[in-house]
Order: sequence, then C-alpha cells, then structure tokens
Amino acid sequence: MKTPFSLHLIVAFFLCAISGCNVGPKYKKPETSVPGKFSGQKQGGYTSDAAVADWWTKFHDAQLSSLIQRALAGNKDLQIAAARVREARAVANGVRFDYFPTVTSEASYNNSRRSLAQTNNQGFGQRGSEIYSAGFEAAWELDLWGRVRRLNKAARADLANVEALRHDTMVILTAQLASSYLEIRGLQNQLSVARRNAENQRETLKLTESLLEGGRGTELDTSRARAQLNTTLAAVPLMEGSISKDIHRISVLIGEQPTILERELSKARPMPTLPSLVRIGNPAELLRRRPDIEAAE
Repeated sequence: MKTPFSLHLIVAFFLCAISGCNVGPKYKKPETSVPGKFSGQKQGGYTSDAAVADWWTKFHDAQLSSLIQRALAGNKDLQIAAARVREARAVANGVRFDYFPTVTSEASYNNSRRSLAQTNNQGFGQRGSEIYSAGFEAAWELDLWGRVRRLNKAARADLANVEALRHDTMVILTAQLASSYLEIRGLQNQLSVARRNAENQRETLKLTESLLEGGRGTELDTSRARAQLNTTLAAVPLMEGSISKDIHRISVLIGEQPTILERELSKARPMPTLPSLVRIGNPAELLRRRPDIEAAE
C-alpha cells in the first residue's frame, strides 16, 4: 500500500520542525594559528604589553593631541562612518523584534450632527451621534525554519562590519594627521637649517669674490660657491610648499577650510619626542588591529 504524498509532506514538516531546521548553511569562523611572541622581541624598543589606544599622547605634544581630538570630533568621513554604525544598530534592533509578536492597534472617533432639512424640519429626535471604534491585531511568526535567526545573525554581522569600517577610518585619520604633523615639524627644522646654510654660503660667496678680485682666488671657487648657494636657495620654496600642503591636509582632516591652521602651524616648533618603549601587544592583537583584516572578518 502506498503512502499518500500529502502524508510525506506532513511528516517531513514535523521532522524539520523538531530538528530545528535552519535556512542556509551555518557559518563557522576559521581558526588561524598565530605565534604568541614576535621573532625579534629581544631587539628591544617595544614590548608585547597591551597597546595604548590613544598612542599619540606618548609623543607628549599638546598641539598634536589637540589636533587629533579636533579631527575625531569634526572629520566628515568619521561622522559618516559613525552615522552608518547608528543605522546598522537600529536595523539590528528592528530585526530583533521579529522574535516577538507584532501587535498593531487602531482607534477612531466620529462625531456627526444632522441638519433640520435632513429631519424634515422636525425639531424633535436625536440629531447628533458619536461613534467610537477601537481594535488591535496581533501576529507572530513561528521561526521553524530559522529565517528570523538568520536575519538576526546577518544584522549583527553587518553591524560588526560597519563598526570595523568606522575603526578603520579612525586609524587612517589619526595616522595621516600625526604623519603630516611630524612632517611639518621636520620640514620646519630643515627649512631653518637651509636658511642658515644659505646665509653662510652667501658669506662664502662674498669671500671667494673678494679673493678673486685680489688675485688670490679662481673662477672655479667662485662658480662653485655660487652654485652651492643657488642649490640651497632652490630647496627653500620646495620645503615651504610641502609645509603648506601638510597644513592644508591637516585642516581638511579636522573638518575645516584648508587655510584655517596656517597661523597656528606656521610657527616652527621642536620635533616631538619619540616614546622610549612602544607597546604593540602580541602578534594576534597586532593583526586584529589592522583595518583590512578587521574589515575582512
């Protein structure tokens, strides 16, 4: 005797419901073995202690710290990334509500009054009426197939992804700003040295010209001194242009107009002191802080 086809469907449905059948494959995070220590740890200069989040404070430069704080508060790309995190978190919270019943309600009120013409000019009887109406509906999806669970996992994964992208933006922002700031201070020191060299080379050129006029020098010495001076003078505008470019870059990174920091950063200051010991954590933590790996996960 053959079993009816509908009975097969009913049995398959209940077996799937009992076994907790889910839609789609179950994701498993791949495991990668990472050494616990760095190969060159004995060289010194760094330690495997937990890394410091605000690493720029280790340079002990108040202006650098102030610029980075202003960038974290005003950078447009970082604000967009933060808005996307809030959006993904709201979506994840909304999807989580699918676990619970959905209840909708509605209410209405109607107040009407008939005219005398509608009552044939009869002044008696009820001319006004009030109607109240209220109701609600409830619906609940039994997650037998795992659709809601999969949607919640996907929403949480999207939230983790946009949070990683926000962290990526923050890392790139702070690194670019600190790099440009250090480059400005280095170029300003080089510019100061170049200007002092130019003054010394002018004096050397005058001396060689005086020796040539006195018959104790040669044209070669004068030409060499003049060429050396011109080479130094030619490097000065390049340094000044690079300093202006870095100032404009930092101004944009903090979310302001390119020229807003010219007066603040144009004055030469000493190079920040480098930290004596850099805390970078273990290899696994260092890899996890890399924005590209964090976004890929």
